[in-house]
Amino acid sequence: MPSTVLVKYRLPNFTFVKKSTEKECLMFVRDQAMLEAFAKQSPKNTEQVAVFVIASIRTQLVTLPRIMKTYRKRGKNGLAELMPKQREGILYVRENRDWLYNIVENCRNGSISTEEVLLELQRIPCIGLVKAGFMLQCLTGKVGCLDCHNLKEYGYKEGSFKLSNNKYTKGNLRKVRNYVETCEEIGGSEFLWNQWCEGMANRYPKHFSNADAVSFLHTDAILGIN
Repeated sequence: MPSTVLVKYRLPNFTFVKKSTEKECLMFVRDQAMLEAFAKQSPKNTEQVAVFVIASIRTQLVTLPRIMKTYRKRGKNGLAELMPKQREGILYVRENRDWLYNIVENCRNGSISTEEVLLELQRIPCIGLVKAGFMLQCLTGKVGCLDCHNLKEYGYKEGSFKLSNNKYTKGNLRKVRNYVETCEEIGGSEFLWNQWCEGMANRYPKHFSNADAVSFLHTDAILGIN
């Protein structure tokens, strides 16, 4: 019988406690659950998750905890090292955090489809379909992030899922549906998360002792645990 462990994190405005088997306390099952629970608490918390996703674009993973710490302390004045388009996207999220929180809630309760919310998220400057998938993965446990590493791994060309706009057209919905179905066919949100973390740990052994450390970086950076 698998042994059980207690995962417990207490922060000033957030507490996460979960009793699970040792396997369930690793990677996606632990970290996605923490991120979703954190984001559900408020629009401001949802904003933090979105900022992490935007900051992750063409940024060294190991630097994200420091970037997020600076953002928590200095807000929009702490974005100097990011690209202009990233800063624009983060400012958009800051100004529209209630909108973001509400569409994610609507996705969770089924009043808006996964495809529709993926199109909606692309209203955010610098967010395309792939990063919209990553954002929804963090916030709801759905879909996933088919970034350049995953695209190469599974034989897709970079830009395979790029949309020219986020309009509600049959063509765009068909492309987004294809992206969602591709994520599921590959193995689903948990598989994609864990496999990506394995890949990053293998590429950067000087920074990460294992894939679990890569996964926990997401939670640590967003919640400011360490």
